[in-house]
Amino acid sequence: SVRVAADQRANHAVVNSAPLLADDRELPIAPYVLGAWLGDGHSASARITCETQEIPMFLEACGLLVEHRGGMLYSLKLPQGAPGGSVQAQLRQLGVLNDKHIPVTYLRASERQRRDLLAGLMDTDGTVVKGVGSCQFAVTSKRLADDVFELVVSLGYKCGRTTKRVKGRSEETSTCYILNFSTTDDV
Repeated sequence: SVRVAADQRANHAVVNSAPLLADDRELPIAPYVLGAWLGDGHSASARITCETQEIPMFLEACGLLVEHRGGMLYSLKLPQGAPGGSVQAQLRQLGVLNDKHIPVTYLRASERQRRDLLAGLMDTDGTVVKGVGSCQFAVTSKRLADDVFELVVSLGYKCGRTTKRVKGRSEETSTCYILNFSTTDDV
């Protein structure tokens, strides 16, 4: 819609679209698990670093065996006899080992599956901005930031992007990509 501001300038507004509609997909890794691994997983293996016991409990609720390796490090394993070989083999098959991104099959999955994926990402690399109530996701991978942006807008949320310089980092990880969105939904 177009409204005219008091000083006669056009004031444009675009209404957010509804969430993208799609059917449930057969996905090799539960969406929450992939989201958590993309957020705090080790790029080259089926391991994840978690500051609290909450994330490992959620991962176990998704059917994984989560083995504490000491400190904040956990290994992700499939139950005995589960199809797919290993979590690491599934990550390799998705093409995300050493190349963290959201595969298109997950970006085009059902709304529920995409919400689970976003929940895993937000639980590991997200935060709620104090005093503002908006959700924020920050990552140093431009590709992953672009994918998360697409995920957020596919759920019908308006999403803003900013960048911030990270001191003491290598050239390829010296930029932090920050996504901000607001919702009253439980993410």
